[in-house]
Amino acid sequence: MKTSTIKISSIYFLLFILLFSQTAFAQHKVGDTVSDFTLTDVNGDSISLFDYQGKVVLLNFFAVFG
Repeated sequence: MKTSTIKISSIYFLLFILLFSQTAFAQHKVGDTVSDFTLTDVNGDSISLFDYQGKVVLLNFFAVFG
């Protein structure tokens, strides 16, 4: 298979998962709460969602494939 064919197939697969996954149809409203969770930052420190209670939090998850 050519590289371009693999890339196009991968894009279609990801779009299929996005469109038909149950989480894509989850209905969230302003004021909804989520469970507390803890992540590790780039310095190795733990950050808990609870630390930001009452503040607006934007989570940006990304990955680099190459």
